[in-house]
Amino acid sequence: MAAWLSEKSVTVLAVLVALVAVGAPLLTGNTGRLAIATGTSSLPFDFSVTNVNVPEPQYSYYPVRGITATFRNTGPISFGFVNYKMEISSSKGHYYRDGVGTVTLPARGSASAEMPAVHDLPAGEYNVKVTIDYLGEHSETDESNNAFTTKLVIKG
Repeated sequence: MAAWLSEKSVTVLAVLVALVAVGAPLLTGNTGRLAIATGTSSLPFDFSVTNVNVPEPQYSYYPVRGITATFRNTGPISFGFVNYKMEISSSKGHYYRDGVGTVTLPARGSASAEMPAVHDLPAGEYNVKVTIDYLGEHSETDESNNAFTTKLVIKG
């Protein structure tokens, strides 16, 4: 180690470098975009909803619980607080409930989230649609795979 640098100075310098590396993207609002001298270039990443699991049976006299969505991130960077939305509508097109949340997606990995419980749904057939990045905050390589729809049957 150079004589003019103390061990404490090196530690402080390392902490500052780490704070800049982690904090700069958060402070500048850089959510998955890489600034290059010639302009701004999107990183190659894509979010998707790969599955929505609805446990059966579900009954009208109990809250609907346990609906779990699985999300995927194909990109080389982890993303925190990625928004998602769950919508429940009847097979006849009547809209019933929605819920929103956020999920942390690891780089080149998957994560699951359990949807909030839904109360007071009458017996019948419903569509459950889960959409990742429903606010469109991230520019992805494929926006067409951000939603997944499955059936929910509630017995009387």
